[in-house]
Amino acid sequence: MSLKRTTIMGAAATVAMCVLLGATSLSGAMASSSRAATLNPKGLHFATVVKVTGATWFNEMYAGEQIFAKKTGVKVTQTAPPQAMAEGQVAIIQALIPTKPAVIGIDPNNEQALEGVLGLALKDHIIVVGQEAPQLVNASFDLEAFNNVTYGSD
Repeated sequence: MSLKRTTIMGAAATVAMCVLLGATSLSGAMASSSRAATLNPKGLHFATVVKVTGATWFNEMYAGEQIFAKKTGVKVTQTAPPQAMAEGQVAIIQALIPTKPAVIGIDPNNEQALEGVLGLALKDHIIVVGQEAPQLVNASFDLEAFNNVTYGSD
């Protein structure tokens, strides 16, 4: 397994642990949900919204997500707008919220443009995980694949 895939699997496992072991203590996330009571991985849905379809990085990420899904039974989906535009990501998240995924992972094209819709997801007790988005305010967690200070220093 490549380092990239291992990193992605590790990120997915981190999110899974947060959901399965402690989501009810995260600002009320899932507090009113029957999912919190059962914590059945097969009943969970993790939705990832990436910047654009077809990029190698996101294709590799999707492969890692599918490995995670197979190992855990969690339903994992990945979607993106056809063009790398925040408006497309907003529309996708708006459509996801009524389906009540346990987690929405977002690799935003524009962090500020997504704050409103991500705030709605949080209010609906959906855990929001920003990926490479440390400036997001409306996120439960931020995952960084690299340490920007030390990346490439070796």
